[in-house]
Amino acid sequence: DTWVSYYTTIEVPYNFGIIDKRFGISIYGAADRLMNIQGMSFDQLKNQSYNSIIKVENNAKDLIISNVELQTIDPLSNAFIYGHNFGMDPASITIYFMNQDGVLLQLITGDNAKYFSDTLLLVQFINKYTTQVQVKKKVNAGLITDFYTLVNSTLVVPPVYCTGFPPDKEVVYPQPTPSPTPTTSSTPKPTEKPQTVCSSDCGAPKGYGFCNNGACNCIYPQSGIDCSSTQVSTTITPNVTDPTIKVNTNDASAKFESILSVVALRELDQQSNQVHSFDLVSNNWILLSSKSNDIYKQYEYVYQLPSTNITSIIQIFDKSHNITFGSQIINMQPSTVKFTFNITSYPFSSGLNSLQLVLMASFKSQESLGSTCSVTDFIEDQGTAEYLRIQIQDRSLYGRFIKYGLVEGRETAITNTLLQDYKQSIRKPDETQAYIGLNIPYYKNNVLLDPDFSLLIDTKSASDRDNSICTQAPKKGLNAAQIAGIAIGGAAFLVIVALVSIFVLRKKTNSTILIKLQKTLKR
Repeated sequence: DTWVSYYTTIEVPYNFGIIDKRFGISIYGAADRLMNIQGMSFDQLKNQSYNSIIKVENNAKDLIISNVELQTIDPLSNAFIYGHNFGMDPASITIYFMNQDGVLLQLITGDNAKYFSDTLLLVQFINKYTTQVQVKKKVNAGLITDFYTLVNSTLVVPPVYCTGFPPDKEVVYPQPTPSPTPTTSSTPKPTEKPQTVCSSDCGAPKGYGFCNNGACNCIYPQSGIDCSSTQVSTTITPNVTDPTIKVNTNDASAKFESILSVVALRELDQQSNQVHSFDLVSNNWILLSSKSNDIYKQYEYVYQLPSTNITSIIQIFDKSHNITFGSQIINMQPSTVKFTFNITSYPFSSGLNSLQLVLMASFKSQESLGSTCSVTDFIEDQGTAEYLRIQIQDRSLYGRFIKYGLVEGRETAITNTLLQDYKQSIRKPDETQAYIGLNIPYYKNNVLLDPDFSLLIDTKSASDRDNSICTQAPKKGLNAAQIAGIAIGGAAFLVIVALVSIFVLRKKTNSTILIKLQKTLKR
């Protein structure tokens, strides 16, 4: 008998299994020439003394390039360099573009990047036979680096032949020499992966942003669903007793205020009828901790119900920063307020029921704007998020709600609902209020949710949107000149009417009416 061992390297997603600090490996689909198929679960492998459990450690010191995509715009090309731990200091990063022999073609520093974040670098370079990309980062201990090769390659797993069962001695047989691949002078094609198309161009022609797997990544100060909106300078005030946030605009010409808070937890049956409801009273929240750095300020609260605990973490971002939620990388721009909710186990009345966490968002003008319009709508994007938009005139409060939560540590689809009939929502031209329900399916241990909010200036006014609520500007009194003009115009109009009447009547008859009109005009 001949025993054959195969060796291969498998790349798993970044932070895969990080919640449990480990993951298991199974082997399936092994087949011989007679199509006898075999497989083993990680429990079976473990019981046979194979190391099928892999420990996971999150080492923030490692610089990783996970993918590079090229977008050619003659004579330059855009390089989207995806990875992890690039840091937040552009001066510490250097990008090298090299040919297949390792000869340096171009060097670009992080300061010259069009977009810079911890997980994505966007740079423009002269695409001339580039096959390798290298990123170097300065750290206290020196330099850390990673390479990425752009040439497509096919993974070949070479077998190692052994005799006996189990193998007592490895015998390596010579393998056929692969035919050399002919070289061409064309630029190698970058590694491709399926991407979800965005519903707009994300303002790319104007340099506002770019599409990233179905969602627009906006370049500050551009923001919004399609990067056409811009960020508003704000003052954000957290409450030290409960997770309520007040956001005020710093614009002297138009002052607006927004309130964000979490108000209730409800259990619903299959028909969305309320089974139990818990109002989250502000005085019962407990502030656990607060901290800050140069990127964000963070506040952590807990609410203890008889049946479950709700932990709310609020982060207020001062700088642009990318965060990871599940498998998604989400960009947080300055003045963004992010909520994270962790709900522990809950005793559902039925395994078919669900939970609904209710948030409240209000937006109002703090001064009279004359003719004013407001509108509230819920927008579903083609990507992984839904958006709440509360708009007054050209100012908008945007809430972004991810279409999934981490349920038992796994990405699970959730729905987000604009609650039209919850309590008595305010709907005025200069003030509006909305309640949003985050709908959580049945679970056993814990669930994690991650919405965020920001204030923006929209290119389209609320008066130009469907279903807007408007008020007319107050009517002003007429001045003396306007009154005199109206009186003179009215008198002239009466004279003209009389002359026309005389002309018509004279042609027809010499009536008494005609004589009276002539006498009147002679006076």
